[in-house]
Amino acid sequence: MCGRCQDYISVRELTTIWDIEQGKGGGNMPLSPDIQAFIRKMETNRGFELKWLNRGVAFKLVTEHSTYMAIVANAEAGELVLHCPNSREKAFHEPTIYFLQGSTAGGSVVQLGWIGIGSRLRFNMLEGGIILMSVLSDIQFLEPSPEIDRLLAEAEARKPREATAAEIEEMKTKLEAWLKETFAGPHLNEVLKLIHEFCFPNGQLVIATLLDAGRKHDKLSKTIARVKKDFDDHWSYRHPRLRGEFITQADSICIDAAYHDLGLPKPNEE
Repeated sequence: MCGRCQDYISVRELTTIWDIEQGKGGGNMPLSPDIQAFIRKMETNRGFELKWLNRGVAFKLVTEHSTYMAIVANAEAGELVLHCPNSREKAFHEPTIYFLQGSTAGGSVVQLGWIGIGSRLRFNMLEGGIILMSVLSDIQFLEPSPEIDRLLAEAEARKPREATAAEIEEMKTKLEAWLKETFAGPHLNEVLKLIHEFCFPNGQLVIATLLDAGRKHDKLSKTIARVKKDFDDHWSYRHPRLRGEFITQADSICIDAAYHDLGLPKPNEE
């Protein structure tokens, strides 16, 4: 097929593929009708939205440094399995589900849900943290296979279990009790009001940990003032359900800068 390996189709070959489909060329195409239809849709886009794909669709993401196997786990939820046994990053050695934010030029602007050639893909790890890939140079679609099914099943088996509604309410109750005990005194109402501006659980836990570090080092008033400033400057523009989530690199920088400027040790430094 176009002088390339028969088990995948490359986005760079779209023009040639289109000619073949129109009877202008020859050759056998080992691609399913679904994938062929998708390629036609994608022909002029140099990329695609994850939500266009069905569960189990697999493709390779080719960057300057690595080639990743990607498998759609839940397109609507933005969940994608990534696997690259030879990657320098150990996180990719086992098939693991990540949340795709989208494509970026490297800054804070993200084209949500988009996988585009010439851009860098940004992912969230389900257990926290951000991954920014090198520039994407090619996308190669794969035919279904037992190996793809195996990798998808393995990744889903390793996915962290989501908390039930009852467990979430229990966590909220415990956090509220801990806050009232830890910050008992003149700053309690101010702390509670500030904490509740952030999303639960991640955002509230991040801010509560920062405020507790300030309390332990006799800098609670200064820490409260800093969190209020950061909220006005950075977090207030977010939807309440995303305040405190590390979605962009700027989010991590914001929290790191607060610890640094206040002279507080980070949780892993104490």
